[in-house]
Amino acid sequence: MLVADDPAGAVAGRLARDLRGLGFGVVLLGATPENSTDAAALERTARSLGGLATVRVLPGDQGSQLWVLEPSTGRNVTRELTLPPGSTPDVNEVALGTLELLRASMLELHPPLASQSPPRSVAEPPAPSAPNEPPLPVFSLAGGAGAELGLHSVGPSLTVLWAAWLKLRGPFGLRALAAIPGSSEHGRVPEGSVDVRVTLLGGGLSLGPQHNDAWLTPHASWGAAVAAIETRGSADDPQRNHGGSTWLLGGYAQLGAGLRLLRDVRLDLDVTGVVLPTPAVILVNRREVARWGAPGGIVSLAVEVFTND
Repeated sequence: MLVADDPAGAVAGRLARDLRGLGFGVVLLGATPENSTDAAALERTARSLGGLATVRVLPGDQGSQLWVLEPSTGRNVTRELTLPPGSTPDVNEVALGTLELLRASMLELHPPLASQSPPRSVAEPPAPSAPNEPPLPVFSLAGGAGAELGLHSVGPSLTVLWAAWLKLRGPFGLRALAAIPGSSEHGRVPEGSVDVRVTLLGGGLSLGPQHNDAWLTPHASWGAAVAAIETRGSADDPQRNHGGSTWLLGGYAQLGAGLRLLRDVRLDLDVTGVVLPTPAVILVNRREVARWGAPGGIVSLAVEVFTND
């Protein structure tokens, strides 16, 4: 007799299929107070229908109870399989544990040799344990170098990139980055030359995989950015040299992919775009020769190191 709150449920269905595969006749019953409240109810259920055993699937698939009879001697045993409080039941493990518990109970009632000592109690199988999960990364630091592309500006330059990441929930996290100029943009104009240096600070949300066990992992981030832009004009006439600086607010978006070097070390290739609502306009002799932030772009290669929970 197989008793369950939902006779068509996953655990009951798996048990019925496995028991029939072993040659048992199985009768599925819905659970009622009369047939499943305790061991005595399980015994009444089996005897009333001519069965040799009653298996009760506990509510919520949290385990099972058994009553098993040996008809030639009238001996019987009662067993119970329960999961730890608050654990999430696994259909296959509950069904397999119940089946093995039934096997053990039947072996106890049917010793292989009559001369053997009285049956020993059979230990219940341990509760299913959760599979080992890879450690989750919670924080990372990255450092590397790249090229500031000088889009619509006077030319490309080298930059040093630093970034930090903190896990929030699921695939989301917080990311902060800083791009510090390693060299200046340099361009020629009829009056002389122009140098531009851009320091970029940004912070916002990030999106990426929850584990570092894949060899190649895509990631993205977006948020607010502030750009400190310095210009210096070197005229052919040194008395006309001029420089200036300004701070401008905008936004950034970053797309990239990381190549796993070690379990907690990744090599990141990123493309960062910056858009300033009011780009920095670079003037020479009152005429516009370039502008920065409409948009700006950085391509970088960095090594990122993670810490785990």
